Amino acid sequence: MSTQDFSPRLLNDKEQETFRRDFQDKEREIQRYIGVYLSGLVIVTGWVIGPQSRPILAMVLGNDGYNVYAFLIFLVLNIVFTNFLIYKSLIIHEITQFMTVLAKPNSSFLYWDSWRRSKESATKPVRYIYSASLSILPVCVSFLMIYGVWNVLYSDPAALLNRLVELDRPAVVQQTTESQKITVNDASTYSHLTTTKLEQVLRRARIWFWIVVVLHIIPLYFIYINGVPTLRRWNSIHQLKRSDLLFDDLSNHSAPKEGLPKSIQLYDKATGRMLGPITSQQLEFLIEQLEEEHAGDRDYYLQRDMLDTLERQGADPKLMHLLRAAMRKSGEIEIEWRDESQKGTNDE
Repeated sequence: MSTQDFSPRLLNDKEQETFRRDFQDKEREIQRYIGVYLSGLVIVTGWVIGPQSRPILAMVLGNDGYNVYAFLIFLVLNIVFTNFLIYKSLIIHEITQFMTVLAKPNSSFLYWDSWRRSKESATKPVRYIYSASLSILPVCVSFLMIYGVWNVLYSDPAALLNRLVELDRPAVVQQTTESQKITVNDASTYSHLTTTKLEQVLRRARIWFWIVVVLHIIPLYFIYINGVPTLRRWNSIHQLKRSDLLFDDLSNHSAPKEGLPKSIQLYDKATGRMLGPITSQQLEFLIEQLEEEHAGDRDYYLQRDMLDTLERQGADPKLMHLLRAAMRKSGEIEIEWRDESQKGTNDE
């Protein structure tokens, strides 16, 4: 069988449930790893700013300056976590997009997905903020650490060493008399570290620093894929399934003309292909603007210039988008509307 003859079938309820469980498992996995990441940030922050902590510079340049590699490793781990998190998000998008494309027109999943992506959804206004925070937080952590490490690596080694000695010198004093103070200890654990040795360590670390910086292209690419192409694909799926029109009636407070059905689907009369749902108000507009050959006529012949006329007459933008997408390359189409609200009754 050639690929031209292949036509994917729609998913049945049992198959949809399998993919839905997979989707839910991936969402729980993301939530779990976000919790681990946030807990790690809290622990590290508490360790850095806690009462028993050492100055940041002393931690970065500890062990004769080699501790700077530990911070580079932290950056690499942050990259890996960001890639993992965004990849899991892409998997969720892929599962739901697959289910939406192959969902039956009367599928409960398609209704739910249409609802949560419509303007009636209670979570839609904040969902974008939540999704963005999945990538913004680890990216901000990376940039803060990059700035801090860069600031150390490209500072004057002599100035760094002097600063380390000052930070390490105890400020413990002993008062012998009311007017006399004697310093107890003026030694430093960095007295053996020379400027030349520190410069050698920093020079080698700069090479690995820029390698780690370049590696950040990978999570940024993941974030781009999760945003731009994935959103574009969702828009294409909505146009294919016309699922963005299912709940328009809830937002339209004008009452439809008496006798018009509430659930309407448009079809290409020549091929029988379903074009998508329209609202009662949109059907009322078509009836008022287009010519009917006889009472009860449900089909209309359209040409491209007629769409321009309908648009000038104040046609709903979503209706115009549906009609333009359905228009043949020849610039004409004969559409037919059907009352889908009677379908369940007729099937019985």
